[in-house]
Parts: sequence; structure tokens; C-alpha cells
Amino acid sequence: MISDYENGVVDKPILDMLLPLARKSEKFISADSHGQLDRFRGINAITPNQPEAEAELGRSLQDHKALLKGGQELMQRLDCENLLITLGAMGMALFDQHGSGEVFPAKPVAGVADTTGAGDTVAGVFTLSRLSQATPREAAQLANLAGAAVVTKL
Repeated sequence: MISDYENGVVDKPILDMLLPLARKSEKFISADSHGQLDRFRGINAITPNQPEAEAELGRSLQDHKALLKGGQELMQRLDCENLLITLGAMGMALFDQHGSGEVFPAKPVAGVADTTGAGDTVAGVFTLSRLSQATPREAAQLANLAGAAVVTKL
């Protein structure tokens, strides 16, 4: 799992070395990046948030139709197996190689204490679930539950 906060650590030379080795070893590769998603083209899963996906596409994904169309376009551009776009209080949207997209509404929680780390939790649980043989849909459902749980804690 590559978590990139755009601090200069996950740069082109690192990816040029890392990605071919991971592919050669048939490793599941996921990325949670705050930008430049195209650097991860061809990996298994990418988990941007809505603003990151919008920045990559250069347009808003505010309504359901725009989200589904944009997610499918981003899937094609990134040539990944799964794209999971987190939508904050609206939940998340999962896209696969078959061009389908599904929105998972956020799970209701009592008393949101802190949203910091929710995206990291979603990315981690989605990746761990896929590594544990969960289907993409099952992994998204588990990640949605984990994201809902983590926002209730400081």
C-alpha cells in the first residue's frame, strides 16, 4: 500500500523501482494519494477522495450522474482494477474494470468527534479486505463501516 501525502517521498524514481518489483512478485498494489493519480496507472486499487478525483478530472463530481461518469472515466485513465472514491459524509463510490459504479451511502453515526484519518482507515481496510479475498464490493462495505467507526473517536 502506497500512501502519498505529496511530501516528496513517493517520487518518480521510487515508483519506477517499486512498481515493477511489486508487479513481478504479483503483489496487490494499492495507492492512497493526495494527487497525481496517473503515477499509479495499472495498479490494483486507488482510493482518492472526491476533491482529489475532481482535480484529476478537472471537473466537479457533485451530483450522482457526474460522479458515476467521472468515476468510470477515471477508471479508464488509471487502468486500475478498482477505484474507491471517498465522498465524506456522503459515503463512497466503487468502480471496477467492467465500467460499473456503485455508491455506498455513509453509515449513520452518533456524535462525529473527528474526521481526521477516516480516508486512511478506508484505504487500509479496503486493501486489507481485498488481500483477505473479499470481493471489491465486500471490501468497500467493510471500509465504509470502518470509516464510520473511526470518525466517532478523537
